[in-house]
Amino acid sequence: MKKNDILTPIGLVLAIGFIFFAIAQGKGGVGMFIDIPSFLITVGGSFAAVLITFDLDTVKRIPSALKMSIVSPSVNKVDLVDQFKELSKIIRKDGILAIEQQVAEMEDPF
Repeated sequence: MKKNDILTPIGLVLAIGFIFFAIAQGKGGVGMFIDIPSFLITVGGSFAAVLITFDLDTVKRIPSALKMSIVSPSVNKVDLVDQFKELSKIIRKDGILAIEQQVAEMEDPF
């Protein structure tokens, strides 16, 4: 089961709302701030920079990363603590390199 993070969408709506409110209250009006070529240069240039910087597999994961910023999976904290306890026992006994295989098999994306 996944838990919705309600604060992220609320924060986005508030930020956009405050920006539009401030623009509407200004003397020049909303039309003064709308410039399609500038928007295309900013958004298109940013997207092109992402494509130049990262490989295709990383770019394909952008939608899932955006989704994870709003909807986070619920984690059983007791199981997570038990998992860390087991890993710490192995580290204490055999050293840090002994847990490489267990860490690689973990399902947590972080």
